[in-house]
This record gives sequence, C-alpha cells and structure tokens, in this order.
Amino acid sequence: MISSRHKFIFLHVPKTAGNAVQTYLLPHSDDQKVVHAHQDGVNRFDVRGTVTPNKHATLQSYADRLGPRLAEFAVILPVRDPLDRALSLYFSPHRASGQPEGFVPRFDFSRFAALLDATPAIVDYARANGAIRKPDFVLRFDNLAADLGRLAAHFDLPPPELSVLNRSLDQGGLREKLRQDPAVIDAVRSRFGEDYAYFGFR
Repeated sequence: MISSRHKFIFLHVPKTAGNAVQTYLLPHSDDQKVVHAHQDGVNRFDVRGTVTPNKHATLQSYADRLGPRLAEFAVILPVRDPLDRALSLYFSPHRASGQPEGFVPRFDFSRFAALLDATPAIVDYARANGAIRKPDFVLRFDNLAADLGRLAAHFDLPPPELSVLNRSLDQGGLREKLRQDPAVIDAVRSRFGEDYAYFGFR
C-alpha cells in the first residue's frame, strides 16, 4: 500500500495483523480495496492501485515501479514472532473455505513444513535490489496499538481503531501446545533464522 500524500509505503506481511492495519490506512492511501468472488471484503480482500500490484506487494515491487523515487517514501513494516506467525498461518481461516462449519485442520507436520518452505520471511518483504532496507516504522504484533498510535501521530492521521480480523481456526488451545513442540520450534527457527536475528526475536 502506498500513499503519495503522506509519503509512506506499508508492506503487508501475511499474519501480522496486516488486514486491520490496511483497513485503517486505506483511506489515507492511493489504493483501493478489491473484493474477489471468494472474499468477504472484511477478513479477506485485495488492495490495488496504480503503483500497488496487490495486497502483499514487496518493497522490490515498489522499487521496480518507482525507481529512485522509492527513497522519498517511509517504509512501514509489521512484524510478528516467527513461531506465532507460522502457526497462525497454518490455522488461517482461509483454509476452512469449502469445509463444514467448525472445521479445524488437523496438525500434520509434513504439511506444516511444506507451508514454511512456501512462506517468505518477513525480511523478504523489505528487501529491494538485493538488500534489506531498514524499516522507518516497525509495527510489532504484540505492541500494535502503541506502535500504530506513534505512526498515526507522525503522519498526522486520526487515532487508530483496530478490529481483530481473520481469527484463527484454532480456538481450543492446539496452537499453544504446538508452540512448545521442539520439532515445530526447530523447523521455524531453521526457516526464519534471518527474521529472528534481524528483528531480535528470542
């Protein structure tokens, strides 16, 4: 998402509360919400514009379109503990599409490992022309309200009101148990080691 008026680019990393942040920032951007046939427009939607190709556009996408003008824009990056993010992705509500009400996917380690392999790291969204650009604003999932409040004050935006969107399919505590599973922990650390190091996650 890009705003030529406020000179910011928001990079929507999946499973970092990005839908809630994009919903808040959308009126202050150059982009528009696009709702496809399989989306509800609240929890699931796309974002596009003249410069923004899709909701999850990377910094490289903007670098390709803006060239040297990219340096004029502040970069906003939401981040989340890689383990929590990976498990949230596995239990994402989009996986219940076409399933009976109350569906919760059974945890299968091989499918989880395949999902990790197919999922870009957070730093990949902030990488352009081979280098990671240090974000001007980091929105930490576990401190989102405060971080977004500071962002709003900086850009003179109205106070943010956030809704919890895209709630996990798991409401029974399975994710919490998996957070203690050594095999799950090791797989996530191996795949997202760069995120752990760059953002200081423990």
